[in-house]
Amino acid sequence: MSLNNNKGIFKFITKNMMVKIPKGEINELKIELCDLNFERSKKVNIVLLVISLFLVPLDIINKQKGLWMPGTKYLFCTHILMVLVPLILLLYLYKHKNINTDVKSKQFFIMFFAYFLFLDSTVTSIIDQLIHGEISVFVIGAFLIAVMTNFRPLTSMGLYFINYLVFIIGTINEQFP
Repeated sequence: MSLNNNKGIFKFITKNMMVKIPKGEINELKIELCDLNFERSKKVNIVLLVISLFLVPLDIINKQKGLWMPGTKYLFCTHILMVLVPLILLLYLYKHKNINTDVKSKQFFIMFFAYFLFLDSTVTSIIDQLIHGEISVFVIGAFLIAVMTNFRPLTSMGLYFINYLVFIIGTINEQFP
């Protein structure tokens, strides 16, 4: 097959995938994506708060039973953060009810929550790696962010790159202090 024929096949395959959005509708699409990301972020925030409210008492019970091993107190700190930050975000949403009309506030909420969620997942996974040798929370956090949000490619790359870098640097150390 010649190179020109390959370009024709590529053009045929991608022909239906390339859609030009009229300039007047681009802003409307951005607002619609922001609204979708915002609603999903609020729901995930509530779910994570409920899950974390079960993990913190479980950590306290394990400490009372003497089941804390090195590193478990750091895991407890990530669980506490996963209660405090979503709770603060819910209180912020309750206090600022006009956020439903302010696109910049929604974008801030979405980005703050996405970075916090993925960073907390990364730190939890680093601790789990050092305790059990597992990184499942990092993978779950990455998957959750991918499903929860529709970011532009550059925004997604920044989010994933920063957390991947933190993860790699964190797993280089083999012991807890």
